[in-house]
Amino acid sequence: MSTAGESGQTTVEFLMISGLITTMAIVLLDTLGIDDRFQENLREVTEYIIGQVTDPPY
Repeated sequence: MSTAGESGQTTVEFLMISGLITTMAIVLLDTLGIDDRFQENLREVTEYIIGQVTDPPY
């Protein structure tokens, strides 16, 4: 019994699972229209962070 052939098996499995989860997330974001709300929230967070860096409150 040799384990040399199975050395990359877990890496490939993790990549396949993460790809499946990413695909499901993209389909859900596109189908449910969550993408627009997510982009707006991300834009607000980015503007807040940039505002804090360029004009700190202290």
